[in-house]
Amino acid sequence: MAFLTVNLNTRSLSMHATNVSVILPETNDVPEHGWKTLMLLHGAGGSNLEWVRYSSIERYAEKRGIAVIMPEGGLSFYNDMTYGEDYKTFITEDLRAFCAAHFNTSVRREDNVIGGLSMGGVGSMTIGLARPDLYKSLICLSASNFPVEVFPKQFKNPPWPNWVKMMRAIYGDTLPNFEGTKFDFYQLAKDALAQGKELPSIFHSIGEQESEDSLNSAYAMRDFFMGFEGNPFRYKFVGYPGIHNWDFWDAHIEEALDYAGFTPIQ
Repeated sequence: MAFLTVNLNTRSLSMHATNVSVILPETNDVPEHGWKTLMLLHGAGGSNLEWVRYSSIERYAEKRGIAVIMPEGGLSFYNDMTYGEDYKTFITEDLRAFCAAHFNTSVRREDNVIGGLSMGGVGSMTIGLARPDLYKSLICLSASNFPVEVFPKQFKNPPWPNWVKMMRAIYGDTLPNFEGTKFDFYQLAKDALAQGKELPSIFHSIGEQESEDSLNSAYAMRDFFMGFEGNPFRYKFVGYPGIHNWDFWDAHIEEALDYAGFTPIQ
């Protein structure tokens, strides 16, 4: 596999250039519609390099013959920020087009999956449910509907200095109540279902030794998606022993890829 780091300016991220890591199959035998592609998002405090540094994602991609695109997401939860950059637009429009043009990645829905860990898991759900026309599957590791379930509590007791200021930059005056807003992926899911859109499958996994707030939020998310008759999102929830770390994420990203349809090449 080839590994590249690209630094690019885009209209969505107007204030600065951003780094994107790319894993590509090393062959000229490109499929007719381009490479099947995993858009893989990092967590809060991470970077475009963390999946490559701390997991075996390159080896897992090679087994499946897929491309992996890993953008820098700052502390944005991959939203179009109220007072900041448009990360969701960057991923769904600018980066998608750039990779198709330069790396022969497919733009077909059936060839694209978006996933991530922690903040990246929330981002994959928010982006994927806002744009189900772009992704056939969503992967959410060690995350849940934090904005609705946990942020109101954190607003009263911030987990770190300047937390409220940083969240205001993303969510504006919706903080701390996100319910029913464009940041609430429960609402995005209900809208997609009501509008008769083709729905992505969802793989959701969390470590059973996570914090009580994280687990309660994850279980609420599980109950929400399993509450739809017939499981239209083909939602799969799995809990395994583990905490919020790379041992857990590296151990379970392969199962997520298989569920998303990126199975190993025979």
